[in-house]
Amino acid sequence: MIKFIKYHLLYLFNDLWLLLAIIMCIVSGFLFIYLGNGFDSYLLRLLERQNYLKEFEHEAFLVCNLILCVWVIGASKEMFNINDPQIMIINKKKYVTSKIIAYLLYYSFISLLIYGMYQIVVYFLYGVVKYNYDFIIHLLLNVSLVHLMVVCFSGKNKNILVTIIFIVIYLIVNTILQAEFYLKGILDFFIPYLSLKHPKMGYIHNLLMMMLLYITASYKHISYYE
Repeated sequence: MIKFIKYHLLYLFNDLWLLLAIIMCIVSGFLFIYLGNGFDSYLLRLLERQNYLKEFEHEAFLVCNLILCVWVIGASKEMFNINDPQIMIINKKKYVTSKIIAYLLYYSFISLLIYGMYQIVVYFLYGVVKYNYDFIIHLLLNVSLVHLMVVCFSGKNKNILVTIIFIVIYLIVNTILQAEFYLKGILDFFIPYLSLKHPKMGYIHNLLMMMLLYITASYKHISYYE
């Protein structure tokens, strides 16, 4: 299993990934500078420090989730286009399971990368600020949730329409979860997508739902090779 995971990670961290990662860091860096009022005067940022920081943190969290969602959906939709003839001679169940785990580790690293850009901009604009552990923890949990949902509902289709549909669904669901809506409680239960606030149903509920999604997603694709 570990050998398979290493194999998938070596495939993911290629030259194209490096180029995309650099572009993502540059784009997200400029976005964070803009959202953090980096184009305002230093004196104004100093006077409005608390208000600016609170608003910046909330907006940066939404931007991080959106960028990572697009990344996850764009990459995960092709996870199960298994055309390599060498796969015919190995344990396909372990291959599929290890691929899901490898992609999850890959997306976690991307999350840390964009979060690092956010912290650099925060330090550059405001200096040392109080660290919010909920930001990175919730970001990682959200990325894991999006990844598992895409795996659970994806097939072997490379069509760009699939990506667009997933992104639109994500935006709709995310909008509902951020607003007061009568279906919000149901969505919170089945899709425990986190904001910067602590989850109403607790972290155990979130982890259990993600474990359920992981088992469902794994079984769906492993069942092809029964």
